[in-house]
Amino acid sequence: AVAISADGAAVVASDSDGWIRKWRVDDPKHPRAAVKATELDIKHLVFVPGSPDFLSLGADGGLRFWKFDGTESILLVSLSGSGGGLSFDASGNVLAAAAGTETRVWKDLQRRRWNAEWFAKTATILASPDEDVHSVSVSASGSSVAVALKNRLIRVYDAGRLDLAPVEIRGTKEQNSAVVQFHPSEPILAAGSWEGTVRFIPVGLPHLADQVCDRVWRNLSQIEWNGFIGGDLPYERSCETLPPGAGAPGADDRFEPWKHVPSMKTRN
Repeated sequence: AVAISADGAAVVASDSDGWIRKWRVDDPKHPRAAVKATELDIKHLVFVPGSPDFLSLGADGGLRFWKFDGTESILLVSLSGSGGGLSFDASGNVLAAAAGTETRVWKDLQRRRWNAEWFAKTATILASPDEDVHSVSVSASGSSVAVALKNRLIRVYDAGRLDLAPVEIRGTKEQNSAVVQFHPSEPILAAGSWEGTVRFIPVGLPHLADQVCDRVWRNLSQIEWNGFIGGDLPYERSCETLPPGAGAPGADDRFEPWKHVPSMKTRN
């Protein structure tokens, strides 16, 4: 694994024997003292935004905090299974770590509570009991968490309401997502596959609304609106030519969308 700090000033890299090596970019010929993290492979490294310090996630599921100029680590938590991903938002307020079949999400990290007790108490666990996690990514704004599973399924969670059901995006046999990464400034998710292809998936609310119109020919239900948009905002139709979704003001639950889409038979 390898990671570069946000300011481009530092680099950390690990090998298959559990060693981590550290460099200042302006002094590449004189690396800092290597540190031994574990007897197993280090799968993921990530710098803490706005800091030279970094985290590591090993094949043993151990999530560790490191000072760049230090030699000792703090074991924050031990996840079950091999490391599947590690990601911060741009501010360092939201962290997601995945291993085995679960993803853990921590919020309100700006105070830098780097101790095991706090990490054990505050994690939200996103479980996928039947499938290992391949990759995880937190959007730059910290509003979304994307999880790529072994079964070609990508789940996108609202980080503010992790109790809500995620948006699910399923790839084809040729689109088995191995890694996901949010665009640094746009609501777009890049999904790389084992087959060497990359998909760019719009996941922002306007894009999702357009996808609903294009694929299922209906507006969001009131429950979906409350979950994805927010119950404090007045309901609006994203598909202007179609009636409101189920449970929304003015909705007719007897509405049959195919009667309103003459070309439906010709669409794939």
